Amino acid sequence: MASEKNNQEEGIFLSNLFKGKRFLITGASSGIGASTAILLSNHGAEIIITGRNLNNLRKVRNKMNGVRVLIVEKDLSQQDAGVELLESLPSEWLPLNGFFHAAGISMIKPMSVSSNDDFHKIAAVSLLSALSISRAFYKKKYFADESSIVFISSIASILTTTGMGYYSAIKASINALCRTLSVELASRKMRINCILAGAIETKMHKEIAEKLSDESLENYKKKHLLGFGSESDISQMVAYLMSPAGRWITGSMLSIDGGFSAFK
Repeated sequence: MASEKNNQEEGIFLSNLFKGKRFLITGASSGIGASTAILLSNHGAEIIITGRNLNNLRKVRNKMNGVRVLIVEKDLSQQDAGVELLESLPSEWLPLNGFFHAAGISMIKPMSVSSNDDFHKIAAVSLLSALSISRAFYKKKYFADESSIVFISSIASILTTTGMGYYSAIKASINALCRTLSVELASRKMRINCILAGAIETKMHKEIAEKLSDESLENYKKKHLLGFGSESDISQMVAYLMSPAGRWITGSMLSIDGGFSAFK
């Protein structure tokens, strides 16, 4: 049944929709990043997948049917790792036509017991790496005109809750970065958008859910009018934004949250 559902979802887009396009995806060793890499590749894209776990990246590659797949093992939490990543890419993979920044970690911790180290731990993987890679958007060597850039953000960036102080602040910064880049890169017809994701059932989500009581988890789920989302709910939107269908969308914060924001 699950395989039938996946086939139906993948059948939404033309099989050769991304033929001749090259995309870079961070956080591709698992979760939303992996799901998106597989989807885009299976529709003709050439994909560069990067993450910290080489074995997991190889497992993801084995599920991809695209023309070419390049694996780059990289810890984006290190200073200027984003720039180093772009500089390390073989010339035949450049320029890129799109980028999906899915790398990130989550943390639920009250501000009263949070520390600067907590902030830097989250910011390094999500925000600072985004800032580092963003500098390459301005160079035609790395990104072609009309490229599509998508950042994974969170509905928590605008509708937060207890224990999400640092995480919400960092995701809100991603939103602001998206808006600025959309203005500065408009002359090259480059599109930059954010996805404000609700609760998606990933490994990270499971780890958080295990720390909650059954009652708290059920109450949180009820706030998502359509229930918790799946990885494909996000990857399908990324595919849309990467495709010509999204050619007039830029600087947008797209809420893909199963109705969470409507509930609020």
